[in-house]
Amino acid sequence: MIHTSLRSVHRGCLLIVILCASARGDTLRIVADTGMQSPDGGGVFISFSLLNGNSPVMGGGSTIFVGHRDNGDNGAYAEIGGELVSIMNSSRPPPGFDQPFGNNFFSGSHPAIDGENVVFSGTGQDEFGAFQAIWARIDDVWRSIARCDEPAPDGGIFVTFRGPFGVSPSISGENIAFGAVTTMSRGIFAYIDGSLQLIANTNTPVPGGRGTFLNFGLLSGTSPSISGSNVAFGGCTEAGQGIYAYIDGSLRVIADTNTRSPDGGMFHIFAMHEGASPAISGQNIAFGATTTNDFSGHAIFAYIDGSLQLIADNYTEVPGGGGELFAHFGMYSGAEPSISGENVAFSAKVDKGFFASGIYAFIDGALRTIADSNTIVPGRDVPFSHFYLTLGLSTAIEGDVVAFGGAGGGEGIYASVPGSNPDLDGDGSVGVKDLLLLLGNWGPCKECDNCQADLDGDCTVGVADLLILLGNWG
Repeated sequence: MIHTSLRSVHRGCLLIVILCASARGDTLRIVADTGMQSPDGGGVFISFSLLNGNSPVMGGGSTIFVGHRDNGDNGAYAEIGGELVSIMNSSRPPPGFDQPFGNNFFSGSHPAIDGENVVFSGTGQDEFGAFQAIWARIDDVWRSIARCDEPAPDGGIFVTFRGPFGVSPSISGENIAFGAVTTMSRGIFAYIDGSLQLIANTNTPVPGGRGTFLNFGLLSGTSPSISGSNVAFGGCTEAGQGIYAYIDGSLRVIADTNTRSPDGGMFHIFAMHEGASPAISGQNIAFGATTTNDFSGHAIFAYIDGSLQLIADNYTEVPGGGGELFAHFGMYSGAEPSISGENVAFSAKVDKGFFASGIYAFIDGALRTIADSNTIVPGRDVPFSHFYLTLGLSTAIEGDVVAFGGAGGGEGIYASVPGSNPDLDGDGSVGVKDLLLLLGNWGPCKECDNCQADLDGDCTVGVADLLILLGNWG
C-alpha cells in the first residue's frame, strides 16, 4: 500500500490531505484523526466518541462530527468548504451567549449539518437554571428551535428531547425534525418554514386504519430524518413496527409488518427498540429490517421512486470479497444506513472472522466496498481494526461520497474520494495499460469533471495519481 501527502492552501490555512488507495475500496482521505490539532487551537483530538455511536453526518457539502480533546472538553466540529472548523464546544460559549452549551454527545446524540446550518440536542442556561433544547445555528445565528417548559404543537409542554441513548435531530436547509416527549404524548415534531408542527404522536391514527401510534423508539435513540419538508421516522403500533413518512403534507406507510418485502417474505422487525432509524433523501428512504425469510441479521432496504428494493442481505456477496457473504448490518445495535438520491451507504459485518467488517455503498446501481478490515488507514501503516457497527456507529453519504468513523492505530473520521478508480481501461485489473493511460494524460486536466486519470481529484494528473495507481497494482 502506498500513501501520498498533498498540501494545499485554503482560506489562508494550510491543510494536509492524506490519501490511501485500496484495491478493495475507494480512495480515502482523513477528515480528522487522533493526534490532529483541533481547528480552534484549544487542544489535540484524542477521540471521536465512536464507542458511543456518535456518527459523522453529511449535508450540503459539509461533514460534522463529535470530537474530544486532550484538554478535557468536547464539542462538534465540521469540515465546511474543505476547511475544518469548530462549531461549538463544552468550554466556550457561542456568540451571543454567556454560558457554553451543554450536550449529550456521550450518549450518542450527535449533531447534524446542511451546508453551514447545524442542529443538535443540548442544554442551555438562563436565570432559572439549565434547560433542554433543540439548538440550531442558522445563517450563522444560534437559536433554540424548541425548549423544555415551552408549549408544543400537540397542546402540551415539551418535557425532554432525548432518551438515555440519545435522540438526534435532523436538518435540511432551515427545516428541522426531532423527537420529543411532552406532557400530552411522545411524538415526532418538525420546524418547517419557521414554525413548529406535529408530524405524528401517540394520538395520531396510523395510515391504513391500524389504530394509533404507540411509540417511536425515542427511549432507544430512534430519530427522525428530514429532507426538504419530508420526514421519515420509525414507529410502533398495535400491529407491530413500521417505517413511515410525512411526504407532501400527509402520512404514508413505507413498510410495516403487513408489507411484503422485496425478498419474497414479509417485513418482521425494524429495530425501533434498538435505535435504528430510517434515512430520507427527497422522497427516497433507506432502512434496515428483518423479514420472515431472513431473521438472522437484518437486511438493508430502500424505498426509491415509490417502490421497495433490497440493497443487501445475508445472501448478498460482499463486493470484491471472493464469495464471502454479509453476516449482519448492526441494526440491533442502532447502526443505520444513509441515503442520498438513489445511493445508499451502510456498515456491515462479513461472514469471515469476528472482526471482519466494513463500510459499503450502493452507488449508481452497484455495490462497492468503501473500506474494510483489509484497508490501510490513511496516514497510518495499519489496517482498520474496527468500524464499531456493533456499537451503533453509522455511515453518511452525500452524492457518491461516503463518510464514516473507524479505528486502526487511533480513531478518525474518514471520507471516500469518488472517481478514483485506477482501473483506467476497465479490464478488471490495474496494470501496464492503465499506467500508459495515466502517463499519456500527464499534466493539468483540460476538463476537471472529465479527467479519468486524475485519481486524487486535484484537476492534475501527476505523482499523487501515479502512486495511487501503483498502490492498486494487480
